[in-house]
Amino acid sequence: AIGMAILEAQSAWLPAVAGEAGATGAIVADGETGRLTPVGRTASFRRAIAALLARPATRRRMSQAAIAKTGRGHDIGYAAARLDAVVRAAVARAKKRRRP
Repeated sequence: AIGMAILEAQSAWLPAVAGEAGATGAIVADGETGRLTPVGRTASFRRAIAALLARPATRRRMSQAAIAKTGRGHDIGYAAARLDAVVRAAVARAKKRRRP
């Protein structure tokens, strides 16, 4: 739900502004891919949005970092390659242990 909305925003080259709750910290790196604000602090949330709107260079930098993180971490090809590497390493370790 909310995590998916954040990922969709990042995929659309938009830095996210979100409350510091649940797993949002795993999705939004504060100051890098967006801004995290205290939950329930609407003034803080508004200030974070206003700051991004007022600073196009910051917004662009965060957008680039967000798309890089989203594309890398949530791309099926990347995930498959990582899984393949982990499995191959585990098989190699198991083969070494079996050798006399």
